[in-house]
Amino acid sequence: MEYVPDMRNNFQRLARRKAFVENRDVTVPVIKREIEAMYGESIGINTLYSWWNNDITRFDTRMVTLLCAYFDCGPGDLLELVPANDAVNCA
Repeated sequence: MEYVPDMRNNFQRLARRKAFVENRDVTVPVIKREIEAMYGESIGINTLYSWWNNDITRFDTRMVTLLCAYFDCGPGDLLELVPANDAVNCA
């Protein structure tokens, strides 16, 4: 059987990097509060926890755009294609 590549996100890694660079806590509630204040967009806390836990199965373009703006990164930094031979190990 041939395996199909999988997609995973680097949300948690980007949050930890932001916390390190800015020397402060960057938790899911903090991210929610700051995105809503900065961009005037309401985001569900459960949606952000799904990103944190890499449980997202569909990628909303607006959410990807907001997260990229917040983390000052591009979509290729936020989302990563896992090669087929590695996808088995990620499940």
